[in-house]
Amino acid sequence: MTGFEAQDIYKMIEAFSYKSYHEARNKAIIEMMADCGLRGMEIRTLPFNNVEDTKY
Repeated sequence: MTGFEAQDIYKMIEAFSYKSYHEARNKAIIEMMADCGLRGMEIRTLPFNNVEDTKY
């Protein structure tokens, strides 16, 4: 089984916007999975207190 091509990942990320909380959340999940190599189970078990709302 092979992974996704870079262009496929980009399309998934761009499918979501920041118009709502759920859109932003989904975009962040896809980006974390792609950037960090996380699997779905690792995202689901990520403790909420390990996630920070960082404002630049």
